[in-house]
Amino acid sequence: MSTDNKPMIVIGADVGSGSVRVAFIKLADGQIEATPLATHKKEITVHNPMGEMYEQNSDEIWSGLCECVQECLKTSKVNVSQIGGVSFSATCSLVIIDKKKSGNDVVMWMDHRANTEADLITNTNNAVLQQMGGKCSPEFSLAKLLWLKRNDKQRFDDAIGFMELPDWLAWKCSGLDVKDYPRSVCSVVCKWGYDAVNKRWNDAFLDAIGLQEFAKDKSRIGEKIVNPGTHIGFVSKCAAKQLGLIDNLDAVVDISIGSPIIDAHAGVLSMLMFSPDIKNGGQSLEYDNMFCMIAGTSTCDMISTRERYFTQGVWGPYYDAIFPGYYVREAGQSTTGILVEHVIKNSAQYYRKYKDMSMNDIIKELNEQILKKPFKNRLNVNPCFHGSRLLANPYMRGGFYGLTMSGNGIVESYHATIEALAYETKYILDELKIPDLKVVLISGGLAKNEVYMQVHSDVLNIDVVTFSMGDADLMLVGAGLLGYHAVRQQSLSTKLISYPNLEVKRYTPTKELRNYHNLKYKCFREMLESATRIENLMKG
Repeated sequence: MSTDNKPMIVIGADVGSGSVRVAFIKLADGQIEATPLATHKKEITVHNPMGEMYEQNSDEIWSGLCECVQECLKTSKVNVSQIGGVSFSATCSLVIIDKKKSGNDVVMWMDHRANTEADLITNTNNAVLQQMGGKCSPEFSLAKLLWLKRNDKQRFDDAIGFMELPDWLAWKCSGLDVKDYPRSVCSVVCKWGYDAVNKRWNDAFLDAIGLQEFAKDKSRIGEKIVNPGTHIGFVSKCAAKQLGLIDNLDAVVDISIGSPIIDAHAGVLSMLMFSPDIKNGGQSLEYDNMFCMIAGTSTCDMISTRERYFTQGVWGPYYDAIFPGYYVREAGQSTTGILVEHVIKNSAQYYRKYKDMSMNDIIKELNEQILKKPFKNRLNVNPCFHGSRLLANPYMRGGFYGLTMSGNGIVESYHATIEALAYETKYILDELKIPDLKVVLISGGLAKNEVYMQVHSDVLNIDVVTFSMGDADLMLVGAGLLGYHAVRQQSLSTKLISYPNLEVKRYTPTKELRNYHNLKYKCFREMLESATRIENLMKG
């Protein structure tokens, strides 16, 4: 394994909700080249067997990863001996490792089958809940594991291990036994209740929630926990052969594996490490005053601080989840990009005019109409169609106010939905109480939507910034950085990395819409309060 500063190629891989993506990235002496050497994407299947159950298959994911790496090798014509490291980001989905390999073995992040179990965990009132915003979510692996034990005990007992998807990818590459594989602190502190401050599992908590077997034996959930980017081993010969990383002498090159990270955290890692290239009117930018949003199918919001702050309803504070010595608080919205598409497709005009157009073309046409002048409408939206993370209420449902007998146009419905998403972001910021917020950084698919970006700037009354990194997005680059640090055997630090020719785009608030958005934000808060009351009434 090379540790000098000559140029190195690293592999960054990301598994999102619907695809596997890989990039080959060149780094040298703290500088990352502006254009990835190669990228490739492979779609993967989401299975929805019933209701709020969402599953995937690890064999399909691994096959997709192998295809992506092989295609990048062909495209880039890179010699395998040039590749120094690899690491991964992925959704916070639970993988059940079972020798029998029966059926789908990945319970997706958005699976809400464990609502009852999440409530049971919350009702313990254990101190561990103070790093979960005070309440367990059905999206946490703890709740999913308890559901599995209560509803499919045989499969729970037969499993040789359980991992978050990012860890499973690194483990699959390593060839290590499950019991010997060191889990990433990012995975276990965010979704499993691990105490990163004291570096231990809380056995009393595991006992209290009904997962006593893990209090007695950690081999299936992780005995050893390490920081993201830690060198955890080398790509095994078996994995290298499947990935295409065997050189022409049939010898395995030492490719270091970096401990992985959850996908949104990989995006935040990149955003913060490249933030010096974002000029802010001459003001110095610190991690503590930059709010990061990864906005795609869903949206994850994060703030990273040296001090520990607790916010009810906001996940965290998670210690060491990204950078050593920093706490992360994580809020977000379970449906954002997917909600925008849902609203468009459920408009009467969609079938009359737009159904044969691609979603990108539809949004481009709608945006052109909205951006002609400061746009206002009287339609109000509650965007909590899949529950509310901020209110820690997975049962809440969305709605519209202001519908008329003459019908509401697709432009108004689309625009009001984006406004609602921005009002929810403002609500999150109000709750976080960031004392010296200077800029909001947004990445992900929605960062390409000019109306989404401008409305957020208008509603938040602050500059909103996005930046482009060529063919590789922030998650892929973040994963690549973990592989780079693993080769160097360095901890992730706040040492910044230069990215030549970074394309920065800044949106500034529209002053004439300030009063309009203040009023509509009040309407938004009223809608959420009414929805909460209605939900309580419906419970009987």
